[in-house]
Formats: sequence, structure tokens, C-alpha cells
Amino acid sequence: MPVQKQFTAREIERVMRMYKTHAGAAKALGVSTPTLKRRIEEHRRRPALQCRFYSSAQAAEILGVDIKTIYRYLRSGEFPNAHKRADGSAKAWKIPETDLLSMPDAPTIAAVIELLKGEIPVITSG
Repeated sequence: MPVQKQFTAREIERVMRMYKTHAGAAKALGVSTPTLKRRIEEHRRRPALQCRFYSSAQAAEILGVDIKTIYRYLRSGEFPNAHKRADGSAKAWKIPETDLLSMPDAPTIAAVIELLKGEIPVITSG
């Protein structure tokens, strides 16, 4: 029995954007069109992973910078997936963990996040 290839949702999305049709994407991935459609549907049905978000103050603590630097990063687009909360509270910005980990010192930042996991309350999407 042949082993079926496994693809992540991100890989399927990338190939779908390149080929724009199920048939073209399936051929590029080396699977049949019905198999590709089934895998896309499986990925859609999976519950979204809980993405961790941090306020601007929390991000400043994690990165070890002043909060003004965080606001400068927000204005310059260093955190492309950050967004403001609808309620307009003092902690208005939600900065995803993925944006923090895309910074140049990512290994150090990941270690700091691990150390602070129990101390910093996170904002979950949902």
C-alpha cells in the first residue's frame, strides 16, 4: 500500500495560489484532485489553533525594550499582523506571538516567552 503524502494547510494554500485550480495544484502536489479537495476540507474543519496575543506593554517586556519602541515598530510595520482591539481600552494593541518571533532575536525571544508564560496573562483569539 503506497504511503500518502501529507501537506500542511500552509503548503496547500501556497500551491493553490500558484496554480489557481484544484487540478493544477493536485498535479503539482502529486495527488489526485479529489484527494486534494478532501484534504482542503479536512484542514477547514480543524479547529483554529489558539493564537497567543500580547498587549504592547507585554511585548515591550518580552523584547526588553521601551514601550515607545513598540509603538515605533507598530507604526513602521514591524508587526504586520498586529491590530487594535475593538473596545479601545488602554491595552488597545494585540500583537501576535508569531510577529514577536519574527524579530531578529527570535531564539532569545522564544526563550523569554517560555520563561514568562506563567507570569504574563495572554489574550487568546476567539
